Amino acid sequence: MQRMKAYGEVPLAVDKSSQLVGKYSFFVRRSIGDGKESVITQNSIDTKDRMAGVDLESAALSLDPNHTEPQRLVVGQVAKTAQQVACTWKNGTTTYASLVPAGADLNTDESSIRPVAGAPVNWFVCVGAAGASVDSVKVVTEE
Repeated sequence: MQRMKAYGEVPLAVDKSSQLVGKYSFFVRRSIGDGKESVITQNSIDTKDRMAGVDLESAALSLDPNHTEPQRLVVGQVAKTAQQVACTWKNGTTTYASLVPAGADLNTDESSIRPVAGAPVNWFVCVGAAGASVDSVKVVTEE
């Protein structure tokens, strides 16, 4: 927990380090341009809990730091087996995030699913067109 505090992160509802034993904790930060970073989502999950199949957790937010524009950024986590996520926007369009190999370029605006070292899940990001607002997010399955 001291290492987390060194980064300015403290898990919710955790008073002592022993409460983190057997858990995977994450903090997702966002910064826009040269702006200040802010945590957009965080959690601590039992390492025995595994995502599978179409399991998905996500958060949608505005790219505008003042949150006055539509929620067109979606960040989330999926099972390691997920190959593609579909983010559907209220304007009827869909953005697909596909799995990229470990070590792929991080400095991109592409919607993608990425493995994260040590994480029991893969993480994804979808970005909608200007003015778009998220409607739904789901793991794409082969039919």
